[in-house]
Amino acid sequence: MPDIPRISKREWLVMTKLWEKYPQTATEVVEKVQAEINIGDSSIRTLLNRLVKKKAVGYTVDEGNANLYYYHPLVCEQDCIQEETRNFMELYYQNSIAKFFAAFINDSQVSVEEIERLRKILDDQKGEQL
Repeated sequence: MPDIPRISKREWLVMTKLWEKYPQTATEVVEKVQAEINIGDSSIRTLLNRLVKKKAVGYTVDEGNANLYYYHPLVCEQDCIQEETRNFMELYYQNSIAKFFAAFINDSQVSVEEIERLRKILDDQKGEQL
């Protein structure tokens, strides 16, 4: 897996728009992000440029118009989710799944159905490791 850059919450919103459809112009990305949150055009373009610098996003220049860039993701969504999950687990739970589940289950209202789904996931994983 390639190095996955750390992506901020606002950058993540830009990435989700690019993962949905690419390539896109900066104007298209701006319109889609602004449809969800109230953020300025220049702020979104700054986020896009940061993502390019982080090598999370790449671009191509239009052959007929050198001022028109088409942006596309360089990292896949699932790899980014896994990296963020690893960082979260390390930071808050010292990489302990047991601590995570204990905190989650003790602090939320988990239904019997959800517990059974979790049990099945764990049983399936255990079966794969035997």
